[in-house]
Amino acid sequence: MDNWVWALLLLVLAIAIGFIELFVPSGGSLTALAILVFIGSVVFAFLQGTAFGSIFVVLVMVGVPLSIWYLLKIWQTTPLSRHILLDPADDPALWRDETVEKYKTLIGKMGIAKSVMTPAGQIEIDGKCYDAISEGMAIDPKTTIVVVQVDGVHITIRAVQNVSGHSSNTSQTTKMEETCE
Repeated sequence: MDNWVWALLLLVLAIAIGFIELFVPSGGSLTALAILVFIGSVVFAFLQGTAFGSIFVVLVMVGVPLSIWYLLKIWQTTPLSRHILLDPADDPALWRDETVEKYKTLIGKMGIAKSVMTPAGQIEIDGKCYDAISEGMAIDPKTTIVVVQVDGVHITIRAVQNVSGHSSNTSQTTKMEETCE
C-alpha cells in the first residue's frame, strides 16, 4: 500500500478511537492512543511527499476540529453525557427565568425572620416564605430584616438596626406565622 493510503487509514482510525473515548471512559488511554495514531498518519503523509504532507496537515487542521465539534454534538444526546453534563433545570444557579428575576426584586425589601438565622433560616417578605442566609450574625426569630443581596436563588439578609443600635423585633408575626408555615 502507498503511504497516502496509510495516512488516511490512520487518520480515520485516530478519529474513530477518539470517538470511542467519548462512550468508553478509559482514563485517557484511548485519547493517548488516538494522538499517537494521528501522529503516525502525519508521518505517513510526509513520507508520501512534502507537498502531500503539507496539504494533508492543513486539511487535518480544518477537518479534525470540525469532526470533534460534530462528534460532541452527537455525544450530548447520549445517556453518558446526561450523567456528566449539568442540566440547567436541575441547578437553580443556571435558571434564567422569572424566578431568578423575581428574587432580584427582593433586594432592599423588609421582612421578618421566621426562624433563628444561624446563619441560615427562613424569612417572610410580603406574606411569602424564603430560605435565606444572614451576613454571618445570628438573628432571632421575629426580627425585622432587610434583603441585601441576591445571587441566583440565594438570598442574603441582615437585621434592621433601630436608632439605639439594637436589632428591632416586631410583634406582628401571629398572622405571618400562619401564612408561612
